Amino acid sequence: MAQPVSQEQIVKSLIKLNNLLGFLPQDLSASLSAIQGEIKKLLNPDRLCVSIAEFGNIGEEVSVCPCKSGNRCNCPVRSMEFRKCQVVRDVLPVVVRDTDKEEGCPNCGIALEFHSYTCLPIVAGKKILGVLSSSSFEADFYDREALEILLVMANLMGVAIQRDYLIRHLEAEKQELRCANTEMHQMARDLANMLEELKTTQTQLIQSEKLAMAGRLTADLAHEINNPAGVIVSRAECMLLEKEGLSAEQQEDLEIIIKHAKKIGTIVRSMLSFARPALKGKTWVDLRQLLEEVISFVAKQLSKNNIRIKTEFAGNVKISANADQLQQVFLNLINNAKDVMPEGGTLTIRTGRYNAQWLKVEIQDTGCGIPENLQDQIFEPFFTTKERGRGTGLGLSISYSIIQQHGGQIQVFSEKGQGSTFAVLLPSKSKL
Repeated sequence: MAQPVSQEQIVKSLIKLNNLLGFLPQDLSASLSAIQGEIKKLLNPDRLCVSIAEFGNIGEEVSVCPCKSGNRCNCPVRSMEFRKCQVVRDVLPVVVRDTDKEEGCPNCGIALEFHSYTCLPIVAGKKILGVLSSSSFEADFYDREALEILLVMANLMGVAIQRDYLIRHLEAEKQELRCANTEMHQMARDLANMLEELKTTQTQLIQSEKLAMAGRLTADLAHEINNPAGVIVSRAECMLLEKEGLSAEQQEDLEIIIKHAKKIGTIVRSMLSFARPALKGKTWVDLRQLLEEVISFVAKQLSKNNIRIKTEFAGNVKISANADQLQQVFLNLINNAKDVMPEGGTLTIRTGRYNAQWLKVEIQDTGCGIPENLQDQIFEPFFTTKERGRGTGLGLSISYSIIQQHGGQIQVFSEKGQGSTFAVLLPSKSKL
């Protein structure tokens, strides 16, 4: 018979286990070991074993057994086939008070030295979670009081096992939610990038269509304007050569007519250049050398305007391009930068790699900047922010068209009052 146990001892054990299971974070093995420890204090059986079926998947056993025999443990539950266990099948306790007089569960395989044992189901609701087995060398060891204690302890084990399952289940769901959240953030970033690329492509398509339409119109108008302008210049120059009968005022008027008619011719040539910026021929161009030549053209003029030139060249690189047309583009961008810094400033020209496929040339000024509402219009033909008579509005359109012919892009980054940066992107397989 089990040792007598006072109510006070039982209450103390239950309070201790309640605090342990209810408040203190414990893993399952520690919780079950604590419950087994209290059973040993209260009843002191000779062997004690717990076999746990994976929640909802009976058959996979994880045994926790602080038996006195150590590794030589031969507890009935450890050696049984879980599905054949009478306790698992009937979900009822099995009690054998004397192995010499009673037959127990044929699946238990009790060692001969034990004279009594009991196996109790560990349940949660209608699910069987495991079996608590206790064995004694004494016959009639498990009286009513001992069985009541073991039933309470089996219920506490059920609570511990179910809590462990719920915690692991929640952790798994949290991990799934974290993964899903990460995937959603990545999808949102990818979608934002796709939308940005789509917006850029749409803008480029609209700009290309505008340029194509303006080019066709410009070509037609240029021919219509160029012919009468040429006639005006020719006739005026002939009249100027025949000075007889012309007053000084009339000669001056003829010179003005010739000057402005030639200006019309210059504008027409720009229009034709815009309309048909066909590449004459590509050669391998040293980008750094080309930029240094362009700078030499404008250095004196920039110095007079108190504009300091700052260069940041990332090595030498050769690209396949039309050198004359690229010079035209960079001269135009530098002259535009000069015009927005009438009081002086800093002009920065830098080269670098945009990514694996693109090289980048940046022209940066410290001028007044471009208002955001005008940035989508600056590449349109005949659009200009300069004072009347100071620009045709074709410079950036022609530059944009030339860079497109080279398979590249022009991007602008500007804030009003913070200056502007024009980035020319050119395709290249060369490495800096």
